[in-house]
Parts: sequence; C-alpha cells; structure tokens
Amino acid sequence: MKQFLLFICILFFQIELKAQVSTLNRPNDPVVLSGSQLTAFSNLTASQIVGFKFVNGSWTQIPIQVDEKELMDIMAPYGPNANSGNYVPSPSNPKITFYCDSTTYTGADSNATFDSDDELVFMAKDAGGQSNGTTPSGIISGTCQEVAITDPLGGTGYVYLFKNGGSLQQGAGVSYITYSSNVSSTSGFPSNGNGANLENTTITTSKYIWHFSAEWVSDKLQLIVGNNTDLLDRYKSFFANGNCLRHEDAFSAGENAYVCVKVGPIRAIRSYMGAVSGPLTERTHLFYESRQDIATDLRVHNIVSVFDAFDYTPAANGMTYRNNLNTTGVTIDGQPDVVTTGVLSWEQVSGTPGTISILHRTVTNLTASDGSFISYYDDNAAHPASNCTGDGQAWGTSGVGIHFNNGNVCTDPLNGCASQFLRNITTRRIIYLDAPNGSSTTASSYNNKFNNALTVAISSCQIFSGFSINTASNPSAGGNTSGNGVYTPGSSVTVVATANTGYSFSNWTENGNNVSNNASYNFSATGNKNLVANFIPNTFPGPTLYVKIFIEGYYSGSGQMNNSIIGGCLYAVGLSTNTADADYVTLSAMNENPPYNLIESQTGILKIDGSIHVTFSSAVSTGIAYYIRMTHRNALETWSAVPVILSNTTSATPYDFTNLRSKAYGNNLADLLDGSWGIFSGDISDAATIAIGVQDGIIESQDYSDLNNAVTLTLLGYIAEDITGDGIVESADDVLMENNVYYTRVVIKP
Repeated sequence: MKQFLLFICILFFQIELKAQVSTLNRPNDPVVLSGSQLTAFSNLTASQIVGFKFVNGSWTQIPIQVDEKELMDIMAPYGPNANSGNYVPSPSNPKITFYCDSTTYTGADSNATFDSDDELVFMAKDAGGQSNGTTPSGIISGTCQEVAITDPLGGTGYVYLFKNGGSLQQGAGVSYITYSSNVSSTSGFPSNGNGANLENTTITTSKYIWHFSAEWVSDKLQLIVGNNTDLLDRYKSFFANGNCLRHEDAFSAGENAYVCVKVGPIRAIRSYMGAVSGPLTERTHLFYESRQDIATDLRVHNIVSVFDAFDYTPAANGMTYRNNLNTTGVTIDGQPDVVTTGVLSWEQVSGTPGTISILHRTVTNLTASDGSFISYYDDNAAHPASNCTGDGQAWGTSGVGIHFNNGNVCTDPLNGCASQFLRNITTRRIIYLDAPNGSSTTASSYNNKFNNALTVAISSCQIFSGFSINTASNPSAGGNTSGNGVYTPGSSVTVVATANTGYSFSNWTENGNNVSNNASYNFSATGNKNLVANFIPNTFPGPTLYVKIFIEGYYSGSGQMNNSIIGGCLYAVGLSTNTADADYVTLSAMNENPPYNLIESQTGILKIDGSIHVTFSSAVSTGIAYYIRMTHRNALETWSAVPVILSNTTSATPYDFTNLRSKAYGNNLADLLDGSWGIFSGDISDAATIAIGVQDGIIESQDYSDLNNAVTLTLLGYIAEDITGDGIVESADDVLMENNVYYTRVVIKP
C-alpha cells in the first residue's frame, strides 16, 4: 500500500512539473507581437520591457527584442531632399510602414513609446510553462502580461512580459546573432545617387554565416551546422534568361538607400530600397539564429518578367535539389535536368554540406489574367541559362519568378501606370538552415508548420507574488537605492541607500514618516511598502529653522511631552535611544506670496520640551520670510501666523507656537490649560479613502471611528492611532479625539 501511495505521489509530482515546461516544438521560429497586441505596455519605452519564462518552479529571464516601426512617406528612405522626376517626398505620396533606424533617413520612431506598429520578438524555443503564481525579482509588480503560445499541430508554451525594475538588460545577456559591417562608413550610406558601394558585411550565428559584398549582393552562405563550406555563389535577381540588363549588381550600382540596419539579441534587420528603374523596390532581411526571412516588395514600371534565385557554388556538387513538385529530387552535378515546373511552396538543397529548406510565399492582388508565378531551375555548369553575375556557372540555380501577361500592369505607385493597372506584390523566402542530409520531410514539415502558424493569447497575469517593496531616492540625484522587489510574506528585507558624491544619507521615510535613520534598513515583509531614501546635499547649507511646538495629545504638563513616563514617544516605542526624543515632525518653508507654494520640507526630531530645528538646503534663502508649515503623523497641519525670516545662526530665537494662540494662522491651536498652546491631535486618516496614516486636514468622524477600532484592539507600538504618544491605544486617546471631533478641527492656512 505504501509503495502504491508513493507511486501516486511521484505521478502527481511529474504531472505538476510537466505543466511547468513548454511543449512547443518550434526551435527555429520567432514569435512576433505588435504593439497593438500589447496595449498594456503602450506607455513604456522600448527598453522598459523584459521577458521571463517559468520552468519547474523557477524564473529565468529570456532575451527579447523590440523593433520600432513607423508609417511614413514611401520616399522617406531617400531623405527630405530627394528629387528625381516623380520621385520626391510629398504629402500626397503613399505611406508605408518602415523599420526605424536613427542612422538612416527613416530616422528614429517619432513616438518613443511602444506604439501599435512596433514589434516585440522572442524565440519560441525560449518559452516555458505556466507560472504558479509567483513573479521574478527585478520587475515592477502589477505589470505582468502572460503570452500563451499555442501550436495548432500540438504544444503550448508561455512567456511573461514585465516592466523592467531598472536593473535588467532586455537581451538577458544573450545574443543569438552578430552583425559585422563597414556599411556605416561606405560613401553611399544611407542614400546613394549612383555607383556601386562595395561593402564587407557578415552575419554570423551558431548555425550559419551569410555575407554581403554590396547592397543587393549576397555572395556567401556557410552552414556551420554542416561542414562550413561556402554554398552560395549569388542570390540572383534577373529579368529573363540571357537578359543582363538588370541584375543584383546593377541594382546595387543604381540609386538606392538603406532603410534600416539594426542588430539585437534575437535578430538582425537589413532593409534597403532601390533597384535602378524601380527605385521604390525594397528588400528586407530578417536574420534569426537558424532561419532567415527575406521579403521583397516589387515596385517597378511594367516589365515582362523577373526572377529571384539562389545560385550555388561548385561545393554543392552531389547535393540533392527538391521542391514540392519534385519531392524525389535531382542531383546537383552541373548537368542539365528535367524538373516539373509550377508554383512552389517549398524547395530544398540537401547533402553533406548541410540542408537548406526554403519556403515561398506571396502576398499580392495580381490576378490570373495579369500574370503568373513560376518556378526556376538551372543545373548547367558549362552553359548556364543566366550568366550575368557570379562565377559564370549554374549549380542548382533555383527559385521563383513572375511572368506578366498584361503589359499594362505595374507595381510602382509613383511612376508606373494607370491606377487601374497598379498591383501590389510582396514575395517572401523563409529559409531554414539545418544539419546535413535533410529529407523532403524536413522541408514539408517546415511548410506545414508555417501553414499552421503559432497563435498567441495575451492577458494580464493573475498572480499574487508577495509584497512589493519599492524604493526611491529624494532627490533623485542624491543617491541610489537597492533591495526593491517582491518578497514572500514574513521574509527578511534589507534596503540600502547609497549617497552620490556631494550628498549624505538622511533617513528612510514611508508616507512621510521616518522609519529608519540607518542607510541599511532591515525589516520583515508584512505588507507593500513605498520607501523613500532621503539625501542631504553636502553643499553649503541653507538657513536653520528653530521652532518650539507642543503636540496636544503628547503634552503631559509643565512644558513636557512625556506621557509614557519613561521618555518621549520615539524612545518608548524603541525607535530611539534618547529619552528626550518625542517624535518626528516635518517643517516646511512655504512661499510668503500666493499661492504659497512649497519651497522645501525637512523632517527633524521634536524633543519632549517642544524644541526642534531643521536645516534647509540652499533652495531656502537666509533673510527671506517664509510661512512655516508643521505636519505630524497624527496631528493637524498648522501654519505660522505670519511669514518668518530664517537665520543661519545657532543663537536664533525660535518661533514659539506654545506661548500665544495667535502664533498660529487663524489662532488654530489647542489650549493646554496651563498657559501653553499646542497643535491639535487626531488627524489620523483620510475619510475619502478610509486610509489610516493618510491625512485629510480635518478631524472628524472617520478619525474617531478608526481610533475606536484601535482602542478595542488595544494596539501597541508606533502607530497613527496613538495620539497620546505613550505607545498604546487606549481610552485616553479616545477622550481626546472625541473632543476634537466634536468641534471639527480643520487646517487653517493662508
């Protein structure tokens, strides 16, 4: 029986683990999300988003990449001064969406946030399982978006996106691709009027190496997953066999422009425009670790035909060429072959050097009467059908073409043809690069997966991650803080404040109340906290304000605030070792003229004899008069009756609120019945939000209700409801509160 129960426990454990891993089988495919799908991040900049996966109970950051795009004038890549016939920037031009690049004429995205047309991309292989309700460290709580990824052919995975807490790198220390190029120093960058601009650009991943020697000239493909032999003589473009009027060399030598050249942790983007008399024809390469996507937007005057083909090197000798119409394949040997022609969905070259599987897709409004899509194959080393560029041989030259039946049809929206004959054509190559000797099943499987694209469902995470501890610096230039994050209940938290040069640490405050004078503050996670580390400039200080104040509830008579008998409130509750420390009070210098704006606030320790002083920064000037505002955690905000001139001398006479009721604005002081006056006690909560510790400037029934609850519970410690300052909430607090509620004490200020 014990063995059976053990088996059941192990089984359930395995099921739980299985639920926390990805079951996707798409190791080569990216997941691309648009900003319109991630509206929760629309107010964030691109760098503020980070990604994580959850696997078997643990969080791991994954690399993601954000690429910004923008709708702009179709002529934008040529710059604002482009001028060639009809090809000039104009508000009436068609607008298309380009990848943004601050180093080209497309420029940086005018919207710096993650807007609707921007893209966020990660690899499907980096997905994990569904979270168990926790969140990782280093993120901003409450920002989680769950991306559920489903493969229609079977398998699910999850990726979690968050707002960066500030310390994480978007790439997670991973780079799937490198892009080495001298293109930025080439004379034709970012725009070229005429003349070829040779370059030396290499894209390298763990699976392959790809090389450009000019804008349109791709002339090397080495499969690192194979035998690392260069298989690509040229990625060719030509109008027809034997027609050398137009080709990739001519395209690179004509007017052209770079749209975007960018590399990130997930992919490299290389987009360029201009193909001689088709100056708006655009090609975009997206390089991934083991896949490359090539999109060509044909925008040209009416032509008879155009072809797009890979011409291989003699190193392809002995490899097998296949496509969806010729699944058995033919041997690439430099000798002519007869293959079935037609519309291709996939093709493949496979052998000892590696496996290249290529999917073909087209997006167009071309009709059957306008033209047709055809395949191309030429294996003839001695007498190649198209011998315009490259090594002068044809080794398994293969690809696709378009033949136009209607001579009126064109694809150039600015200078091509009448609008009724204008068509749109975008062709795509999706290239997968694999180990040697792949079969037709390899290519057909890729084709099937592409036809059954991954789907995503995005939702806000339903996660309780623990208590959020957030830290901030005041002022922000004063220093840095660490220790913020999400902590499980009861766990130990240490936040550390480090002052920048020219500043010194002052104290930690929460909701304006001092909680620690130590730069390293340790406490247990019992709730969410927003802590502020206050720093003081080390520059020449401003004036010092000396004040004498009694707090009504703290006052014990004879000029003392010692209701605990043993010392001030701070000492009684263990927040100070000095028996003379009564509590923290914030003194603020306010402009003497309407609207009486705040100039600066400083928090000091009020002594049991009512004395307190604070030193302001140079923002507050000596010899200038300011209204003085006093605030305390459970007393009513009180202002000086008149503006007070501040001094830098330690012998300055304090502004004494205790000897005359008229020292407070509007005579707003409590009679302490021995000739002394004090600030009213009892403003402990906000009636609008029913939040204890948040003051609303009035002592009324909500304050009384909250205090009564505390009296019933006999709460102890440093809490707002203890308005007598003796460390315990009891009947004495209740009696005092009742009187002030009866008279509805409110803040009176200029």
